[in-house]
Amino acid sequence: MTTTQKALVLVEVGKPLTLMSVPIPEPEENELLIKLTATGLNALDQKIRDFNILNIPIPAILGLDLVGTVVKNGPGNTASFPVGSHVFSQYSKMSSGGLQEYSLVNAPYTALVPAGISDPDAAFSINAFTSTVCLFHPKIGFGFPFPDTPEAENFDYSAQKIVIIGGGTNCGKLAIQLARIAGIGTIITTASLAGGAEAELKAFGATHVISRHAPDADIEKQVRGIVGDELVQVYDTFHQDDHSLAVSLLSNSKQGTYTTLLPGKPSAAVAAQKKAGYKGFHIHGDSTGSPDLAVLFWKQFPRWLESGEVEASKYRVIEGLDAEKVNAALDGYKDLATGKRYHVRF
Repeated sequence: MTTTQKALVLVEVGKPLTLMSVPIPEPEENELLIKLTATGLNALDQKIRDFNILNIPIPAILGLDLVGTVVKNGPGNTASFPVGSHVFSQYSKMSSGGLQEYSLVNAPYTALVPAGISDPDAAFSINAFTSTVCLFHPKIGFGFPFPDTPEAENFDYSAQKIVIIGGGTNCGKLAIQLARIAGIGTIITTASLAGGAEAELKAFGATHVISRHAPDADIEKQVRGIVGDELVQVYDTFHQDDHSLAVSLLSNSKQGTYTTLLPGKPSAAVAAQKKAGYKGFHIHGDSTGSPDLAVLFWKQFPRWLESGEVEASKYRVIEGLDAEKVNAALDGYKDLATGKRYHVRF
């Protein structure tokens, strides 16, 4: 194997990715070097390219969802994923992702690609784990027990009520499916109602779908018509800066929690209505940031994919490291409401 490879590199924040030659990395302890067969592009990739919202080291190689074949093991990994294993995972280092021919992944947060799932189909675990953090993380999420664990046996999921703002986004669709798998009784979402979207989201598990184009006051009225003043969990997959809608939906008399993918805060007027207070968390899908939950996820998620309980996100394919097409795809993520997704196939 040669020592260099082609990669699309973020050389300067706010500028397009550039095709260039870079060294092939060496796996360290608990890392695997894989030859990539597919990479999923995410909205976060666009936010990093254009604004570096996570302040990662530059130059950087984006692409957070990785699928490929193990070509080399770091110390301590050979038994789990021998050379030749067909795996899917996430980046090992956020500045060295999947938009290159070879990349590193963390062995503890890696799984074999399930039977019947194509490589591009498997390249979306970041969105799935982000929504897993929202629903099941005990400190920065809603704290529901993870399905099929001892804690889940006597938990009354059917009595739980959640709202997912942005059910048409990739994270929103996955949150609905994961909530359905857990057995949550009331799953309310906002989304566009055009093109059969309402039927799709109800098939995923939503119990109520409200038009995202309705005025915020009307959305709040509809939500309260369903759950009264009992709502204490809202997941906002869409809004940046202004989180007023998410907080407005929370109970005025009980402390609530809202999670969001993008930073922001509610207006002072909305915040003042919450007499019991609320907690807000900006979450992400980095497995290394939630290791205990990630171990459960990477054991169970491949089973849900293989059984069809979780449906792979729809996507458009880009063939190879085509700088023009990849940059255009990242531009398309600027509008989260479209729910578009792009995967690179090698």
